Amino acid sequence: MQLILVHLKINLTFLMRYLQLTFFFMFITLHCFAQKQNNIWCFGDNAGLNFNTTTPTVLTGSQMSTNEGCASTSDSLGNLLFYTDGISVWNKTHAVMPNGTGLLGSASTTQSALIVPQPGSTTLYYIFTIGELGGSMNYTMVDMTLAGGNGGVVASSKNTVLHPLVAEKQCAFMRCDGSIWLISHEWNTNNFFADLITPTGINSTVVSAVGVVH
Repeated sequence: MQLILVHLKINLTFLMRYLQLTFFFMFITLHCFAQKQNNIWCFGDNAGLNFNTTTPTVLTGSQMSTNEGCASTSDSLGNLLFYTDGISVWNKTHAVMPNGTGLLGSASTTQSALIVPQPGSTTLYYIFTIGELGGSMNYTMVDMTLAGGNGGVVASSKNTVLHPLVAEKQCAFMRCDGSIWLISHEWNTNNFFADLITPTGINSTVVSAVGVVH
């Protein structure tokens, strides 16, 4: 009888913990909201895909024609904001943004452009561009409050040099505090650049020498 009671107590304890965890994760799920900033893709020769639909659908209207690097971004609801090949910037109506030409990306750079939101802002974005084969890495700011909400390139920020010589690759990821690391590689060295982007701007660069010369 004592053994049965012990097993019963253990099973009840396990059941209570299971139910507590179940309700905890149900509560957390109710407070999670989907982020759809990457749901619209513009790429290639006037091509596009819309991932807001259950089955992705073709997006028409893109004015961009590029063989290699490009980037696009949407708002949190999945509505297209703008896209770029690293040279020109088009808004959601597929018109070139004010000041949106002459960026220093390249039609022959594998990752010519990368769009990164300014941490803490819903209207400011960086476009990081890279030139071909050991070109410079530059950034240009987009302010979505300009041009009646369609966005425009901030002229004073256009083609600001971040690194003078980099390879054709770049990526970015968000930290748990909302700041963002931008990763690139110096041309003809084994140095990786990690640039920290915070609500106050690009604040620091960490250089890590690792791997082979690229």
